Amino acid sequence: MSALGSLSCVNNDMDPDNFYGKHVRIGAWINEDLEDTLNFVDDSHLIRKGNWPGEFTYRIEGDLLMVTVEINGQKFESSNQISAATDTSVTLSGMIPYLTYTSPLVTYVKQPASLLKK
Repeated sequence: MSALGSLSCVNNDMDPDNFYGKHVRIGAWINEDLEDTLNFVDDSHLIRKGNWPGEFTYRIEGDLLMVTVEINGQKFESSNQISAATDTSVTLSGMIPYLTYTSPLVTYVKQPASLLKK
């Protein structure tokens, strides 16, 4: 058997079928009580409407959603704990900044593309 014949093929493109999988994550996730929307544009760009609106870059490191914003040439990053993740909802900590105490957990619900206005 040749050296190539002994290698196994591993598919690195497999995404989990929950918030961690980019094919599930891309789109709008809404918390209606806070009127807050996280629109995951692709696997690294996020547009937030509602609380702290703006355009951000993001990445997922383990169970953390790392969100970065650049203001006047300086980058600021927050780490938001992913407490629960399914294909239709995600619960995050640290999404609402408070100076005096820890932010409560916030759950966002995935919106079907057919409900979103262009």
